[in-house]
Amino acid sequence: MNRRFLTVAFASVLLASCGSPGDQTAFKAPQDWNSTPGIMGRFQMWMNNGQVVMLIRGDKNMTIQDAEKSSPSAGAMNFAKAQDIKLCGGSQPAQAFSGEATSDVNGKKQPKIMEATVTEIAGSKYMAIYVRPKSMAKGDPQAEAAIHSVCPK
Repeated sequence: MNRRFLTVAFASVLLASCGSPGDQTAFKAPQDWNSTPGIMGRFQMWMNNGQVVMLIRGDKNMTIQDAEKSSPSAGAMNFAKAQDIKLCGGSQPAQAFSGEATSDVNGKKQPKIMEATVTEIAGSKYMAIYVRPKSMAKGDPQAEAAIHSVCPK
């Protein structure tokens, strides 16, 4: 009986740690994009044709610079413009960032456009980032909506 309980408890902890970082929010990922599993309830990505949406949940002290430093392309990310905005129909204070990055695709540098929103919900800081090729004249409407959907449930 004890062994069964421990096995079930251990499996529950493992499954709980795989949740999406958006589980406690009203975040709406782009439909029909390929997604990674949630990593310890802190990080998840959605990908489609060279575009990426990332959702990161950190402690309330997390900054946009933390994302720049932890990026696989560290040093190639550069968020510049920042402005205060409101999400969720005007009820959720947030900051919007935009910038550029480069990534290495098959040995070639690819310029990227980046947009991000950062907001705090229930003591956690949420950062939603949308990265697309600079060659795309306009961003994907679903991705744009996703990074602006980080709202309390």
